[in-house]
Amino acid sequence: RWPGFYEEESEFQAWSKQRLKLFQEVCVPGVKSQMVLPHAWYVLFDETFKEREEDLHKMVGLDIFRPIFTPRNLKSGKAMQWFIEHNLKSDMRDAEYVVGARLDNDDTISRYFISFLDDCLAYARTIKPAPLAFNFPYQFAIIDRRAHVYVATDSSTTALWERAAGARTPYAAMHTKMWEKFDVIECATTIPMVAMHLHDNNAGRLGRDNLIAVDNGEQVAAKFFAFDFPPR
Repeated sequence: RWPGFYEEESEFQAWSKQRLKLFQEVCVPGVKSQMVLPHAWYVLFDETFKEREEDLHKMVGLDIFRPIFTPRNLKSGKAMQWFIEHNLKSDMRDAEYVVGARLDNDDTISRYFISFLDDCLAYARTIKPAPLAFNFPYQFAIIDRRAHVYVATDSSTTALWERAAGARTPYAAMHTKMWEKFDVIECATTIPMVAMHLHDNNAGRLGRDNLIAVDNGEQVAAKFFAFDFPPR
């Protein structure tokens, strides 16, 4: 929840309802479909969701799901720092390295995302030391129920490999600024690794000159086979 973003509680509740719907319909299916599951999936919620924790666990249905309820009125950066101090440090105390990926609740990852990240990391760690960031440029954009493919030079679904002691997570920098803070590996794939769903609250995130519409039904099916949801 961002201070001043919604002055009225009713507006915030309406926004929260929409974001939770996106999370359930768009984000959760991608994580549940992973060929290789991560160690943990941390999802940050405003503390007003605490009373719905049991429902959230039922909605997600994954043992790796870790809902984190941050204090109200924290901007995203402050909320992430709160999570690092109160949860991540203790969870990672026995680890030497950690690799984490950021995921917006209105994006879907391909079922091969984690396994491909593992492969990229296995190679990259032989040539460069941590910290090291990973970008997945080949992506889908879903706009007005139509599929488009595009190259994301600053994908919001970036990953960061770093030492567990002092881990800052991929939120250590804005995804548009990762190149200024870390060495970045571009992970080239033959199919999209991420599907971004553009809607009223994020329509300005993507320049449309970079988009190529996928009009042929067979083309859409061929590219969507790795995602656990149909074109919207």
